[in-house]
Amino acid sequence: MERSRFYWVWGVVVCIGAIISILFIGAPLQYIFGLWGLLMTELVLLAYTAGAASHLHVSAGEMFRIYKPTFRQVAGIVVMVMSGVILAGTAGQVYYALFPEQIRNLDAFSDLFRSEHNLIAWLIVALSPAICEEALHRGLILQTFIQSGLKNRWLIIIGNGLLFGLFHLDPSRFFSTGILGMILAFIMLETRNFALPVLYHLLNNSFSLFVNLASSGGASAIPAAGEAAAEGAGSMLGVFFILSAAALLTLRLGAKLIRLPASTVSGEHEGSLS
Repeated sequence: MERSRFYWVWGVVVCIGAIISILFIGAPLQYIFGLWGLLMTELVLLAYTAGAASHLHVSAGEMFRIYKPTFRQVAGIVVMVMSGVILAGTAGQVYYALFPEQIRNLDAFSDLFRSEHNLIAWLIVALSPAICEEALHRGLILQTFIQSGLKNRWLIIIGNGLLFGLFHLDPSRFFSTGILGMILAFIMLETRNFALPVLYHLLNNSFSLFVNLASSGGASAIPAAGEAAAEGAGSMLGVFFILSAAALLTLRLGAKLIRLPASTVSGEHEGSLS
């Protein structure tokens, strides 16, 4: 359904409202209840998404088109996750090389992840954001961009990604989460299957959680590399840039794998946005 060409502004408003909810509801919950407060925050976001969608008259059917993915598509998502981790890692590497004093903040995240059993941490840190945050960003907010009738899908992808970066309220992760948001928006636009960005988000967060839990130093491998770069190991940046060049190629491969053959695309299950 195409609406006013400025309907996408509502997506920006919805994102700002979500940020306000995190600041005044989510932050206190996380301060009081720790990791469980993070779960409460995600559920608040899910309820907020439902209320905003109702107000904007965006139906669940428009937001949550779910189809059984093919094996090829799942393989494509895995390839894209590996590529996205490298690209986001490079963004983090550059940031921590420029602002090494921010690295100490990562220990708080690691301590939070370790505060509960690993399975509980996975359910809260990986699974709940994959559902709740995707409902907000690739479900509702992306729909406002699509229903505005915007024809340039890259404008939609970049806009959705930047909002996702702002949403996380962390300058150190703005570019990393922005890249993640762009990849997720691309997947949703390319497949129109809500299950696939959820799967990507789940695998991405699962990997990040695993790295944090497995790290003996309390900080993830990528920020640790950033610390090394800040101390003069400039060659690490070169390594990340080389890996990023390769990641762009594998990201393209993953994009081809998730794309359904034209013969399988019907009016019900739309293919890529032209």
